[in-house]
Amino acid sequence: MTGIFRSAERITTRFICYAFVGWLYEELLWILDEHLLVNRGFCLGPWLPIYGFGGLIICGALYRFAKKPFPKRFNIKPLLVFLIVSASAAAIELAATYLMDLAGADFHSLWSYDDYAINFQERIGLLPSLQFGLLGCIILYMAHDKIDRFVRSEEKHVVCLRYALCVIFLADLIIHMIIGSNYTEVPLLRL
Repeated sequence: MTGIFRSAERITTRFICYAFVGWLYEELLWILDEHLLVNRGFCLGPWLPIYGFGGLIICGALYRFAKKPFPKRFNIKPLLVFLIVSASAAAIELAATYLMDLAGADFHSLWSYDDYAINFQERIGLLPSLQFGLLGCIILYMAHDKIDRFVRSEEKHVVCLRYALCVIFLADLIIHMIIGSNYTEVPLLRL
């Protein structure tokens, strides 16, 4: 049972880390674009679950491929990884909008790409998908190893921090699944 619990905790911690990176990314975009600090999250905490799912899927599927040496003299692998991550992110986002539709939720309450020149049913857009591809490459090539060290650390204070994060995240998620999204587009701070 301990092995199953440890695996679940590690997966949840990775999910939270990727969801947190996604929250930082969204906040940074809003600060640069709108000069506003807005909690873009579905939940109260600093995490966006869709990025957690995306991070788990993309890192789980592509990490070994991305890190494996490329035999050619001119290494096109980062470009290939970027394109795969961009397409994967678009597919994950598109699937999320359809799942939200099935659940009776309106994805427009969280995002819409109606103001992008190239979009599909306002659900996904070319430019955001390319931005997600860049973010995915940053995670794969720069952040994944640090996240992995955090997840695998056996230091007591790190383990306690991971457990606390998991409990807080799961409580936040359950609460907001019952009461609905936290996101209101009301700025927390104008910059």
